[in-house]
Amino acid sequence: MVRMAQEISPLLLIYCYCICFFPNFYVALVQVSSNNAKSPASCEWGLEGSNIYVNAGAGTDIVSSGFSPLEPYQTIDYAVKQAGPCQTIHVMAGIYQNKNFGTGNENNDAVINMEGVSDLIIKNYMSDKPVVEFDGKGGFIGGSISNPVINVEISGIEIIGPNGSILWEQAMANRLAENKSYYGGRGIAIWKGNNINIHNMVVHHCPASAIRVNRGDYVTIHNNTVYSNTWWSRSAESAIVLAQSEHIDESNAFKMRLTHNFVYDNVNKIPYYNPTYVWNYSPIGGLNCGNYAECEEGLLSCPWQCRYGKATQNYIIDGSGVYVTRNEDTYLFGQMEVSYNTCHGNGINGVVFHRTNRGTVNQNIIYSNGIVPTLEPEEHVEDWHAGASGQPRQPYSGLVLNNAESMKLWSNKVAARYETDFAFQQVKDNSGSSPPLQAGGNNKVCNGLVSINPSTAVTAVHDLSVCGIVKASSSGFPSSSPTALPTHSPSSSPTTQPSYISMVPTLYPVMQPSSLEPSFERTPLTLELSLFISDIALQMKPNKKGTKWQPKITFKLKDEEKKQVGGATITLSWNTTFANGASKSGTVAKTTPSNSKKLGIAKIKLPAFKLTGKKATDLIDVGMISILADGYYYRSELNSLYDEHCPLFSFLCPVLTIALLSE
Repeated sequence: MVRMAQEISPLLLIYCYCICFFPNFYVALVQVSSNNAKSPASCEWGLEGSNIYVNAGAGTDIVSSGFSPLEPYQTIDYAVKQAGPCQTIHVMAGIYQNKNFGTGNENNDAVINMEGVSDLIIKNYMSDKPVVEFDGKGGFIGGSISNPVINVEISGIEIIGPNGSILWEQAMANRLAENKSYYGGRGIAIWKGNNINIHNMVVHHCPASAIRVNRGDYVTIHNNTVYSNTWWSRSAESAIVLAQSEHIDESNAFKMRLTHNFVYDNVNKIPYYNPTYVWNYSPIGGLNCGNYAECEEGLLSCPWQCRYGKATQNYIIDGSGVYVTRNEDTYLFGQMEVSYNTCHGNGINGVVFHRTNRGTVNQNIIYSNGIVPTLEPEEHVEDWHAGASGQPRQPYSGLVLNNAESMKLWSNKVAARYETDFAFQQVKDNSGSSPPLQAGGNNKVCNGLVSINPSTAVTAVHDLSVCGIVKASSSGFPSSSPTALPTHSPSSSPTTQPSYISMVPTLYPVMQPSSLEPSFERTPLTLELSLFISDIALQMKPNKKGTKWQPKITFKLKDEEKKQVGGATITLSWNTTFANGASKSGTVAKTTPSNSKKLGIAKIKLPAFKLTGKKATDLIDVGMISILADGYYYRSELNSLYDEHCPLFSFLCPVLTIALLSE
């Protein structure tokens, strides 16, 4: 992505200098689907003696082991306890389980205790595919006020929870009982910490959240595949969560990033229950529940809003794909970004910003969420629907900004499940009017309603392929009343997905919810990018009124053997916003030649425009939509933010900013 903006940094000046004197300056080498990550800044990694090795099948947990692949530790937890500052734990192939796994104990501890862990990388060894499997509190769990998690990276590991072994009846019995950890385990949960980087993970079948960080700052959750989670917890959780974040400095840069994640089939199948709620309290609805005697008696005639979180709640209105929540009072400095995620088949919405300010939601693909019933007959009736029968879910199944201010909304593609659902929705307490977006545009809605201020930020389209969606049948989108079919059993199978649409994901090949194959098995490709700007714009005074700007981008697509790949189609989106308020947008595609000297090379020239010379700055966004090669779709890791908080050419920083100040 290339964006001209109002701020300029020292690294940016270096970048512009290179552009000026080297017109074909090499911009980035991108490994699509690789384990690229920014290491914690306080460490010098890779020093002699800094590597630790773990092998579940051939290791020994004794102090003298661990420093060679030939003499590894046996468990990740032991390795974490033995690790010193700035070390890397290499996890070799194998299955790593919590103590007492499979014994029937429903209150087991986590596989890896992360309490107080700092300055540590935990990653898969070379190309190994290790698995962390749990039936207790979870996979990687820890962090507290007294022992936060600081400067930690976790990558390249598959985490599997016990969802497939739990039945709805068991989870409902646990709802009002002891709440055993077996029914509420999480894949990764950091309860307090900063400088946390979680990437290239596959996390699935966890009863509660897959990946969540509470009370954090400088958090990146990137390029993970997260599916079939949140089924059996009573805690109303979502798949990927940032909650109650706490700033550790006063920087207003992008510090919290949820990007390039593939999130699907994460559904709450158990009604929320909070045993600390007193009978006359409810956080929703605005009712004075103390005025209703039937609420004190615990009757179903109590208003549904007052039964939220109580034993009598018999509906489900929680559980989404990506959820950023309750940050407005604790996160006063810094920006949050949710970009380039694909979210479908989740319980309520795909992406939600809730009570969180200063957020950017950019180029997400969101479709066919809202799996929780609306009380209309479902196409496939499942046993857990009985716990959602007392009240329909809210009519949202897309992207929601709930009491969120200073928001930017760019180039998202959203299709609600039903035509009567909101695909884009802004919500304000007490039916108040939502504040207008700080910036936004080029958003597309392919199905459903829109309530965004201003409405011009979203455009309705009738061609589903614009949103990356193709029809699976000629019937198109369903009405709000699908036909009921017999109950499917057992309930531990993946949640039934609507059959009316399918999608071509743009990060890796299509994965069905029933597949347990980790995403990093997809074939990697390398994309080389060169950026050329027309000569006029290379002058030292590029802000002069009437100056022409025309990016020309050259792509070279290569396979693992560094051979250039022909016949691949590269698709870009672009959006130009001028300081005078005018805007233009479009898409452009180019196929790499298959049989010439330019094998695998695509050159794309974007439309030229003239700078307006106004006080405000002209902007141009160039975003990668997809790469189609050999029948597989990929989404590029091209997007980098070059500022003082991000090393030049870092692969985790999602927006490249080039500043050309106006006069």
